[in-house]
Amino acid sequence: MLSACLILGIIVAEARTNAVALGDARVEVRIAAPDSLLDRVTVAGGTVPLFDNEMKEVETTLLRDGNSFTGSVPVDRLRQIGGVTICVDGKVIGGTAVVFSQDEPMKVEVDITPDGSISTAHYSGASDMDIHGWMSVATIAQDALCVDPSVYVPADKGLYADWQAVRDFQTTTAWPEYLRLATAQCAIPDKAHDWLLNSLKAYFASQCVVPYVVAAKEYAGVDAAEPPMESYSFLDSIDYSPEVFMLTPQFLTPRWLLGNILTFAGGGIEPIGDTPVKQWQKAVDAKLAPAIKKRTQFLLDLLSAMSYVQQIDAGTPLTDIQISNISEAYTDDIGKIILARNQNLK
Repeated sequence: MLSACLILGIIVAEARTNAVALGDARVEVRIAAPDSLLDRVTVAGGTVPLFDNEMKEVETTLLRDGNSFTGSVPVDRLRQIGGVTICVDGKVIGGTAVVFSQDEPMKVEVDITPDGSISTAHYSGASDMDIHGWMSVATIAQDALCVDPSVYVPADKGLYADWQAVRDFQTTTAWPEYLRLATAQCAIPDKAHDWLLNSLKAYFASQCVVPYVVAAKEYAGVDAAEPPMESYSFLDSIDYSPEVFMLTPQFLTPRWLLGNILTFAGGGIEPIGDTPVKQWQKAVDAKLAPAIKKRTQFLLDLLSAMSYVQQIDAGTPLTDIQISNISEAYTDDIGKIILARNQNLK
């Protein structure tokens, strides 16, 4: 039986915060196998950028040198969930979700049989979770994306005459059913419990709770009135601390919740435009107060960044005033991420 070992060396980014720091995870994959097999092997590492709007993984194909495959995987968080994929003859033979950490090396070991298939795999790294746990995480995340939206709406459409009745249904019936369906195949691993449960809650809120009027029309066929901001109190149950909110499966990206809060919550939040960042954040903080008891500076930074990103994604480049505001307002890499996205538009 042939053995392969995946070892990631880490490049620590110069700019550091609790959550966001642009950098690269240096990847070295060493595979013990005959040249005849190695010639057929390709290895890639991938991540989904924080503000991605298409859930499109940025994949980096690693370069082979002898029995080693090396390259750099771009990351925009200190600890970011990504994926490693191994292929033979262009066909995926295996892979795993992993945590790319800028602080701590990560290692995946796999056994490859002579016919070019993986028989066993072992993971160790920043997450302190084994390969079986990561397989469960991947399954739960995929199932969470595929839940039938009909679970979001009450059978009795008359409840939409009272937003409190709808919110009670969402909290006591829809959310537990959504969680049950997402975890029907796999239980949430103990070592992933806090951040994975939080990710599921944030995605549920982004699809069901926040777009109240749109969801009522799309899923229930009801023309509902916009409820008051206090009706969005489910948002208060989400943990917005960087170490929990930012560690999410690749395709349950925080972008969904951030973008939908701006677009829908309380009828929507005014785009940031040329308004100074702190001034805009102060107004948003006041608007969200009835729904979220503690609006952290980190959350406000992400929301203001998301407002800029929505403008860029709509095809409108940042103005000179906006670029100046961004440069002055952010002390971490959030500003760099926005400016880089704007540069890519040109």
